[in-house]
Amino acid sequence: MRGARGLTAALVLVMVGLVAILAFGSAGLWTHHLAYTRHCLNASQARGAAESVLALAIDQVLNAPEWGKSPTTPILTWHGQEGASGSLSFQPGDEPYSTNNLASETSMSGWNSAVVPDNTVRLIGLGRCRGVERRIEMVLHVPPYPYAIACSGRFDSDGNLLLASLPAGTDLGTALAEGKLTPSRLAANAPGADALRLGPGTQIIGDVRSAGDVTYDPARTDIQGEVIRFGDPVRLPQVDLTAYDPLTQGRQGVQSLPDLVSSPTLEGWTRRSGDLNVLGGLVLDGGVLFVDGNLNVQGGVTGTGALIVTGQTTLSGGANLASDNRICLLSGGRIAVRGNGIRSSYFNGLMYSSGGLEASDATLVGTFICNSSDCDSVVKIGNATVVQDQSTAKMEFAVGQPSFGLRSVTSDGYVTEVYPVRYPQLWSKVSQANNGSITLAGVLSFLSNASKAEKSSLARTAVANVNPGFKLYDPAGNELAGGNLVQMVTTLAKRNLRAESWTLFPLSGAQTAEVYGPSAPTFTFDLNRFLPPEDNMEVLLCRPLPGP
Repeated sequence: MRGARGLTAALVLVMVGLVAILAFGSAGLWTHHLAYTRHCLNASQARGAAESVLALAIDQVLNAPEWGKSPTTPILTWHGQEGASGSLSFQPGDEPYSTNNLASETSMSGWNSAVVPDNTVRLIGLGRCRGVERRIEMVLHVPPYPYAIACSGRFDSDGNLLLASLPAGTDLGTALAEGKLTPSRLAANAPGADALRLGPGTQIIGDVRSAGDVTYDPARTDIQGEVIRFGDPVRLPQVDLTAYDPLTQGRQGVQSLPDLVSSPTLEGWTRRSGDLNVLGGLVLDGGVLFVDGNLNVQGGVTGTGALIVTGQTTLSGGANLASDNRICLLSGGRIAVRGNGIRSSYFNGLMYSSGGLEASDATLVGTFICNSSDCDSVVKIGNATVVQDQSTAKMEFAVGQPSFGLRSVTSDGYVTEVYPVRYPQLWSKVSQANNGSITLAGVLSFLSNASKAEKSSLARTAVANVNPGFKLYDPAGNELAGGNLVQMVTTLAKRNLRAESWTLFPLSGAQTAEVYGPSAPTFTFDLNRFLPPEDNMEVLLCRPLPGP
């Protein structure tokens, strides 16, 4: 009996022990499960924080493509509930950091030695929540403008039209001679049966797209791509030409032209109030010409620059094919290009018209856009070659001649600074003496060997072209005088400084010196900036990254 009681007690103890073990096991399992649930929740919150800061970054890039170019760009942050936060940095010292390589033609190295392709921005969003960290990588790409010709109205060609694209890094002569032209696109947004018509002898290397019908004879027309009929209209940029008026922009030194000029070469900003007629051709040497009226040019347009015309624009005659010809033509009215032949009349650059486009007997290289509020506007091109150059979708050049400045610290510790100096005489002579290179050593070397008369001549040129003038600072960086050139020279004379220190010649009296520049105001026209953000950027990659 006692043995049975002892056995029962032992069994009870064993059962109690098993129950206790199960209870402790269950408690541990529940605690682990609770911790795991909390971790998953925190991870989800951290991932959401990373996504949220990425959304903020995308908005920043779409509105300001240059954002993040500087390594000192402030860190972007996002704060949510439950202790979640997100951050995104472009500072290389941070882990991880993002890289903006937009508007670049070459790839670059980013965080963790990753290759960031040209015309892309790599964004890495970092999310944290209660000690849990999540990283998400996104690569955005700005594709080149896809159309050689795009118009809001009808497109009409009588025939003998070649349309293609120029491979990057290839000149037109080589591409035509060696058959290296690549596919491009033609688009017309007009509805109806006659929205896009191609005459006999037309060759389209690429796609044709229309919001209406496409009319052509397959036996006499060669389309080496897709033909899209009754498709969705393509998005077109809409440009306010008055924003490019130099008077509206407050530009200084704007030249004025009479109603008739002969063979002008224009640099800097030039304006004409009323119609302008040009005989003998127009050369732009870093020039921006704004015409508040109609423009008629006999002899073609060459060089590098921009034409902004509020009325109609007519270009007649020939311009030679040259790789350094790049013209940005923006016209509020119809553009008419009447050449002397496909092999003798060329236009290289970008055309934008708010009133239609007509071209014949010419070769057009670049990008050509017509966006008119008039539904009956027509782009009419015949007996012509149109070759898209994707680089012309963004036109950028220095306005006027380059300038540079020289900053020096004199022997008694005072700093003289001249900026910017339009000094073409010195610029060209130093460049010639140093095989085209402008460096501090080259400037000093040239000045050291220059004759006294030459130095005097160059000094007078410098003083005459200084804008806004000399500035004098003490070693602490405080400005001692400014604005008035006479006051500057007087102040410098009272300080017994060498003449060379205020004529840009810091020779033996200089302790340190540096040349900065060359620099000049810049004209920029980028088609992508006038398109909706959703049409201007695409996502190449979006993925989570492993944590630390």
